[in-house]
This record gives sequence, C-alpha cells and structure tokens, in this order.
Amino acid sequence: MENTTITIEEIKSFNHKIDALSTSIELKDQEIKDLSKKIEIEQNSIKKLEKSVELEKKLRKMPCQAYGSVTFYNLMNEKFVLFEPEQFNKITRFVELIEKTEAKYRAHYLKSVEQYTKNVTDSCFSDCEKVDKNLQNMYSIIAILTNEVDKDKVKFNKAYNLLEDKGLFLTANEKNLNQMLVNMTGVLHELKDELRSIRSNVAESNMLLNEISGGIDYSNSLLFDVSSDTKELKDINTSIQTNNLISSVQSVQLHKINKNTKPKKG
Repeated sequence: MENTTITIEEIKSFNHKIDALSTSIELKDQEIKDLSKKIEIEQNSIKKLEKSVELEKKLRKMPCQAYGSVTFYNLMNEKFVLFEPEQFNKITRFVELIEKTEAKYRAHYLKSVEQYTKNVTDSCFSDCEKVDKNLQNMYSIIAILTNEVDKDKVKFNKAYNLLEDKGLFLTANEKNLNQMLVNMTGVLHELKDELRSIRSNVAESNMLLNEISGGIDYSNSLLFDVSSDTKELKDINTSIQTNNLISSVQSVQLHKINKNTKPKKG
C-alpha cells in the first residue's frame, strides 16, 4: 500500500502555486478590461468617423450658399407693373425675409463644414437642414407669386393670402405691437392666477370670520344665561329681604299689642 501522506512543505508549495495562479488570473482579467476599453474607444472612433462621412455626403449634396432670392428679385423688377403697389411692397418684405434666411443658411453651412470632422453631435447640422427646408418652401411660394401674377390669379391670391395670414407681411411696428399683445396676454394670465390666489385667501378669511362669529354668538348665549341666573338670584334676594322686613314689622306690632294689653300695677 502506497504512502499518501502530504507534507507541510508540499501544502505550502501548492498554496504558492494557487496564489501565483490567482495573481496571473487577476492580471489577465485587468488586461481584458483594458482591452475592452480600447475596443470601445476604437468603436466610438469608428462610429464618429462613419457619422463624419455621412455628414460630408449630406453637405456635398447641399449648396454651399443659397442665392435663389436674386432670381426672384430680378423677376419682380421685370414684372413690376403687374403688381398692385401694396402687393409689391408686401412681397418685397417677403423677399427681404428670404435674403435673411439665406444668410442664416450660409452661417450654418460654414459651421457644419468646420465641425463635421470634430463634433458630429453639434446642432449646426440639423439647423442647416431645417433652414434649407424652410428656404425651399419660401422659394416655392415666391415662385408662384412672380410667375402667376399675370396668369393664374386664383393661385397667386392663395399664395399671397397664405403669407398674409402667417403675418409675414407685417412691418416692424406691427410685429412689435403683436409682441406687446403677446406679453400683455402673459401678464393677464399672471393677474388671473393672482386673483385666484386672492379669492382663495378671502374665502379662508371668511371661514375664519364665520368661526369667530359663531364663537361670539356662543359667548353671548352664555352671558345671557348668566344674566338670567343673576336676575333670578336678585329676585330671590329681594324676596328674602321683603319677607324679613314684613317679619320685623309684624314683630314690632306684636310687641306693641303685648305691651298695651299687660295689666297695670295698683
């Protein structure tokens, strides 16, 4: 039969091997974590690069500068006599709005070109797309106004009325007045809330006054009861005093009678 006894030295050696293996596992685990972080960083870099490529493709398809207003500007001058003076003046305001929107588009586009390789989450890209979409709608409307002024009058008036209803023909003073009305509406809403608060406070005060009034009524009732009791006590006291007086008079009278009826000494 073989000797299976394990010595202390063998146990110590075995423990050392386990410790070394555990340390090695911890090191490998840390290496895996570090590698995972590097992979995550690389994946994010790849996503950022893919987004940059996507943005670059979009920017290449978009015009670097919008100048459609120039075409309609010249067309309006050519057809000046076909417009009524008031119409021409108001449509000119709309052309000015288009020019400002084109300048805004140019600013967003330049910022997008600068940022698409640096910060793909910048809002300038979505802003540029929104402004471009707005410009296309504006171009469509001004095209109707300039092309149909001497042709389809119904179509012309529909486009004109649409802009007028949206307030795009307003002067600076009219816009300021509208803003003032909007501000006044806000103030009126605030006053309405204040009045609601005041009414609530008044209702609470009325409730408190009602409680105080009830307490006063109760106190008056108690005072009335006490007054009634006092009157009864006074009546009783008066009655007692009257009876005593009658008894005293009767005693004096009896004394006089007794004195007069006594026999006289000879």
